[in-house]
Amino acid sequence: MSDALPLLLVDPPWERDARAYREATKAAAKDVTLVPGLEAPSDRSLVWAEGEREEWLKLCDRPSYLGDKEKAILEKEGWEGLVRAYQDGAVTYTPNQTHMFERAPEELVRPLLADWSTNPKGGWGPRGDDLKALLARFELDVHHIVFPHAKVDRARGARALLPVLDLETAVLMAHWFSQGSGHRIAVEWLTGHGADAVPFLVPDALAKARVPRDKARAALAHIASRHGVPAVVDAARRYGDDAAAAVEQFLTEKDGPKAEPPAKAVKPPKVTWLNRTELPEVRLLDGRVLPPAAIENLIGALTFTSLPWNATCGRTPSSARSWTGATARRCPPSAGRSSSAGSPHARRPAAAGCSTSSACWPTTTPPGGSAPCCSSGRGRAPTSTPCRCCG
Repeated sequence: MSDALPLLLVDPPWERDARAYREATKAAAKDVTLVPGLEAPSDRSLVWAEGEREEWLKLCDRPSYLGDKEKAILEKEGWEGLVRAYQDGAVTYTPNQTHMFERAPEELVRPLLADWSTNPKGGWGPRGDDLKALLARFELDVHHIVFPHAKVDRARGARALLPVLDLETAVLMAHWFSQGSGHRIAVEWLTGHGADAVPFLVPDALAKARVPRDKARAALAHIASRHGVPAVVDAARRYGDDAAAAVEQFLTEKDGPKAEPPAKAVKPPKVTWLNRTELPEVRLLDGRVLPPAAIENLIGALTFTSLPWNATCGRTPSSARSWTGATARRCPPSAGRSSSAGSPHARRPAAAGCSTSSACWPTTTPPGGSAPCCSSGRGRAPTSTPCRCCG
């Protein structure tokens, strides 16, 4: 039956792209020099730009939220009373806690930082300027709060990670470097830390796992483009001459290092909510039912909003979805039945050039423009009259 079906239903483009992607990555892996088993340093430090910490410390004095109950405690008992209420579990709202840690005397709140926990995905934790202020005030003592919140809310909190230099941040920046929304911050972080960030990236750049390897190599290539290849190679030499030679090799390839890791083929999302057994049969004109594999490809095509439904007519799944749904309700369920005379859904004999075994479109124009009328790919103008191809 495959010879009677369009290529989209037999070998969809996402499957072809996936095969090409696998073949390309396998071919590229043969030429990659690896030095597996390297361990990145566990050091963690803050590297401040000139005047950066002083600017961020000023954020502690900006207006911020404090609830009425907490204000009353503060006015009556001072910071000692508010800290005591927090220790007793009476200050539970995260913005109130953040205000206390930013404003209260350091000797009262610093001992409480280790036990302070917030939910990064809750939406009420410290964010943006709060993260900067906390990091400038408490430095690494508040890393367990700053890092997860900045990671989750990169739009507002990512800049708080610029002074942080450790393995977690380096891996995150290598990932963001290949992403649109975090690319600018990653570029700023990689450029700012330069060769100091190299030891955290080399183990992944020379490891077997391809995805983190490609991201780490792209990050190292960016550092080399700003600070020079020798600086990167010298920083990698702490792992031995073999590691340094491998880093120099991929940074000085004939075609140059890739600025971005290769894009992975995109497949349709899984439609888990759809019960396939309750779908109406999709038949060809000769009565044969589409096989399950073709039905899955049809469902997959409908989940893409940018996949051309017909190469000539340029149909998109968004319009095809309502069109095919309406057609399925009105058209006869089997090829053996025929619509009444004069019905716009009556099957018509195929003209020359049409595939008689392919499903023919009804003559009613679908929403959004012209419709394909047979597998020949011909289209017709928005009209209710029969097309020249099918009758």
